[in-house]
This record gives sequence, C-alpha cells and structure tokens, in this order.
Amino acid sequence: MVRKQIIAAEEDKQKQGAHYIWNEKVFRLEKISYGKELVMEFSPSDYFTSLAHRVIDPSKLGKITDWSTPAKDIYASLGINLSLITSDGYTLITRRSAKVSFAPGHYSISVNEAPNESDWDPKTLIIDLYKGAVRGGMEENGTRVNGQDVNYLSLGVDRNTCQWGILGSVNLKINRREFAINLKQASDAWESDCSNFIEWNPRSVLAKFKEYHPWTNAGRCELYHCLVHAFSQEEVDKELVQQEISKSSFMEF
Repeated sequence: MVRKQIIAAEEDKQKQGAHYIWNEKVFRLEKISYGKELVMEFSPSDYFTSLAHRVIDPSKLGKITDWSTPAKDIYASLGINLSLITSDGYTLITRRSAKVSFAPGHYSISVNEAPNESDWDPKTLIIDLYKGAVRGGMEENGTRVNGQDVNYLSLGVDRNTCQWGILGSVNLKINRREFAINLKQASDAWESDCSNFIEWNPRSVLAKFKEYHPWTNAGRCELYHCLVHAFSQEEVDKELVQQEISKSSFMEF
C-alpha cells in the first residue's frame, strides 16, 4: 500500500513538471558475515520499496538482540558515506535539500550514495562498493574519485531505521577551487542546497559540527572516524573537551 502511494505521488509530480524521484534498481542488505573478510549479502530491490519500508514499527526494533547483521523481518539497506579531502586541506560539508527523501535539511558529509545495479557485476555477482564510491563522487560532486584512493574505515547501523552505512574518506588530487568548479557540474547537485568547504583539522571541523544542526547520523559518525584516522584519537578527543562537545554525539549511528 505504501509503495503504491509513493509511486502515485511521484507520477503526479512528473506529470506536473515538478521534481520527482526516479525508481532505480537498488539492493536490500540481507546478511553480514565477519571473519578474515567482511562479507555482505544482498538481494535485488528498488528505491520505492526501500522508501516504503523506511518507517519501522518500534515494537519490531525492540525485539532485535543482534545488531551485527540485519534482522530477517526488517528491510535493511546500505549507504556509502565518504568525506572528500582536497589536496590543499579542506573537506566539503553539505546540507541535504528539501527535494531528497531521506533527512532533508540535515547536514552531512561529501558523499551519501547507495549501491545500485551499475555497481553490480552479473558475471561475478559482486557489488563493487569502490565503484559505487566513484559514481557517488561524480554524481553528487562532479568530481572524479579514484577507487584506489577510497579508505573504508568502519561499518555501522542506525538502530532507529535499520539503515546500514559504510564510512570512509578519500584524499583528492584536486584543490578546493577545482572542487568548487566541479560541484556546479554535478548531475545530482539538487540533493544539497548548501555546500561549505571547511579546513580539514579537528578544531575547524568540530567547530562547524557544533555550529551546524541537525546532522544525519551517518554524517556525525563519519566525521569522528575520519578525523581520528587522519589525525589521532587523542588529538580529536582533546579538541572535543576544549569545545565542550560530548563524545557521545558521534557514537549514536
């Protein structure tokens, strides 16, 4: 029923010439296995189906005891979340526009993408998350990301929505000025209504974190993990104390 309502609403927008959401083929995250390698298993889905399952019955969430892998009876998806760092030491913070279906008006990091069918190899049956990162960099920022430069750091889950996220960073080979030019050419530039370049150091980034609100859950965790990776946990945590920011602000994916 919810999916049909979403389809009808988007079709009406299209007929009226307004901005509408395209129902692309995506993937449902089914299972995560841990060992020498992190293995994620997916099944085919579509974007409208994922939207229809976005609101979850709180009673179902309360019954989940194992958060290391998706619950079988709750729809889960995976997001690719990346901080892009320019060669002259800046990162891009964005505010999601009112046109997006998830977290409109929230601040986030440079890339917020979901794997789709273009990232899937029908021969190997593997979804290439590095290819997804490259696509996200181009679609959302107009910037070519080298897959070999993608550093995936962590995996988390939003326990309110069962949306999983893989978090990481990319050190770009272009400077802030070149990045700003690329932004104007991004096909999905409409997803953000505000973009700010922030100096990539704990003091500057955390000051803006404190100033901007609200944040996406993935964006909050992403910033902390990437700062710790680039600098050190000691330096980042020291800056948190100086700016009177609770560390728990970054721990609740």
